[in-house]
Amino acid sequence: MTLLHDQTQTTQPKSAANTQPGTALTTTIENQPMVIARRLRFSAAHLYNSQSLSEKENLETFGACYSRYGHGHNYVLEAFVSGPIDPITRLVMNIADLDRILKNAVEPLDHHHLNYDVLEFRDIVPTTENIGAYLRQRIAALLVPHTALKLERIRLFETEDLWVELTERPPVASGPRFELTREVVIRSIHHLENTQLTPEQNREIYGICYGKHGHNYRIQVTVVAELDPVSGMIFDRDRLDRILDASVVTPLDGMNLNEIFPNTSCEALARSLFLRIAPVFPPGVLCRIGVQETLKNYFEFPPSGVEVAGVPATDSPS
Repeated sequence: MTLLHDQTQTTQPKSAANTQPGTALTTTIENQPMVIARRLRFSAAHLYNSQSLSEKENLETFGACYSRYGHGHNYVLEAFVSGPIDPITRLVMNIADLDRILKNAVEPLDHHHLNYDVLEFRDIVPTTENIGAYLRQRIAALLVPHTALKLERIRLFETEDLWVELTERPPVASGPRFELTREVVIRSIHHLENTQLTPEQNREIYGICYGKHGHNYRIQVTVVAELDPVSGMIFDRDRLDRILDASVVTPLDGMNLNEIFPNTSCEALARSLFLRIAPVFPPGVLCRIGVQETLKNYFEFPPSGVEVAGVPATDSPS
């Protein structure tokens, strides 16, 4: 299906005299681009082995990922594409067309050993970051014929608790912006309470959350940094895991959070965890903390580009 993006066919706004309340706003919104997304799964094997490093250095850099045979993953790719709504099809893009593009992009990788079967990974380590960069480049090239569309970002999950996100940076920058997210789980109890209020006032404000209860908190820690050309990573995985184990999992898992934090709302918890962890990272590396309390509740701190006192702001994606 060929998409039509003939701007001459867009509906012209009515004159001010004939415009009903809200019509001008509706017309403006309808002319704005929208973002659509599609998810695709593929399976591949890889091993971490840099030709620039000795055997000892590879083992120190990649740990268990440096092995004779390598290992495999069921990868999940998410692509986010923006564009105007076509006046004829009333779509940004036929989702079947986007699906074909993503299948085409992953075809050289699916059910292959990346180090041996994919030429692009003969000389670079097929880390999640490098695989993401490879897929982003292929998807962007396949979108070229769709001149009105833009690849906003891609997200590649190596596992359910580890993923990278790549977004475009200004033309003066070299390559995409990389974010790496690791998710850990803490099984802790808490209750919501303002100690300056009476029990009756607390019950009125917090309801059943005033009573002690618990969650499997999914803590998502996102870091941002430049891609290291030798390791193919933006941050050492083992180091990240050690930081999260020492700063989050060990001190908080199975604990009563009210005995550790003065405020255990998830808004406050996300902020407290950010301030707790940020000093452990190099300046500007910690991007944000996400707290998923339940399947329905998610909290994040800080918003993109917001400077936290004493912590350098992370550049917001362009």
